[in-house]
Amino acid sequence: MNVCPVIVGRDAEMYALIASLAEGGLVLVAGEAGIGKSRLLREFAVRAEEAGHTVVWGRPESVGGAGPYSLILDLLDDVASVAR
Repeated sequence: MNVCPVIVGRDAEMYALIASLAEGGLVLVAGEAGIGKSRLLREFAVRAEEAGHTVVWGRPESVGGAGPYSLILDLLDDVASVAR
């Protein structure tokens, strides 16, 4: 599957994410399935890493069993892999 190299129609969202880099903290993105959240965040992650920031991903479905803390467990697993 080829991904379009240009994100179309997400300028406001990208500007908000980029502005969050200066403020620091945690950014959570939510929305309906199929609206382009993953694509937007992949592009943002590239820009954040280029600016010297560490990027971690959390996706609840990657944890073996779904549960109330699956997203947190996934994030901790990703942070641990970056720290190695």
